[in-house]
Amino acid sequence: MKSTTPINTREVGGRGWSRFGEAPVGRALTGASLPLVGPAPATPSGLVTRAKITARRRGVSLIEMVTAIALLGSLLTVTATTLHQVIRTETVARRSNDRLTAVSRAATAFRADIHATTQITVADEGRHLTCRFADQSVVDYVVEPTALRRTYQPSGNATPQREAYVLHDATVSFRSEERSGRTVYTMLWQLPPAGVVSSSTVPVAPVPIPIEAVPRRNQSRSE
Repeated sequence: MKSTTPINTREVGGRGWSRFGEAPVGRALTGASLPLVGPAPATPSGLVTRAKITARRRGVSLIEMVTAIALLGSLLTVTATTLHQVIRTETVARRSNDRLTAVSRAATAFRADIHATTQITVADEGRHLTCRFADQSVVDYVVEPTALRRTYQPSGNATPQREAYVLHDATVSFRSEERSGRTVYTMLWQLPPAGVVSSSTVPVAPVPIPIEAVPRRNQSRSE
């Protein structure tokens, strides 16, 4: 009686791969039969066919590529528009703050000079104001295209002190008028409305900010 044992062999002779079969015990494995561990592989033709199908499925179609490019373009457009608005808002806010700071500083100096002066001269159609004091010192206000400049010249040959108030699209002028027997001097600032920069093409009315002061001492007036 012969006993059998499952084996997996590769036999030469054109019969190909064999599954687990039965062979007599004691049968020697010669060079014509080689052991093989694992399942039988698929045929080469089947591997090529499945590889081609997988490669086609993994590709990107033209429609998918165009859609992705369109979505990316829309995203970049929205981002650029938002960034432009943020930069513009920040620029307008910074200029508005700088203008208000300049107005505050100029108002403090203007009132102090008018209160202490003994002689005031307004010239050049309101673009130049001169204050003379009892100690022979002089203060000049000159309106330039980009700034209002104040120069304090002490008595003697001392070095003059200069400061500038940047206009940032604003305008400044000086004027005087009689009110109830007193002379009132005004430094008039014309500011663009908030949210408007110099590159805007929309005509808007300026916002007037009058700064008034009255001399405390007897003074002479000339224009």
